[in-house]
Amino acid sequence: MKRIANACLEQTLVFSLKEKISPEADRKNLELEVNHYLRQLAKRSICYQLLMREEQDDGSIRLKIRKQYNNYPCQEYIAEAGAGR
Repeated sequence: MKRIANACLEQTLVFSLKEKISPEADRKNLELEVNHYLRQLAKRSICYQLLMREEQDDGSIRLKIRKQYNNYPCQEYIAEAGAGR
């Protein structure tokens, strides 16, 4: 019999500008969207670790995160010191 002992996902997310409003307002909204996403992870009690955050030349924000998958233990993958939760 097999069972899952630990599980996590590593994702690269790109938050893009919408270009329908002023660049300053759009960047502010983009920053709010990124922060909202990270708060939602914490609110849903999903362990995560932010591995990379960089702004692209086009103004979009790229995040690379490692997060818990389906409530499986993930301590081996996510260091407590760097965890978002």
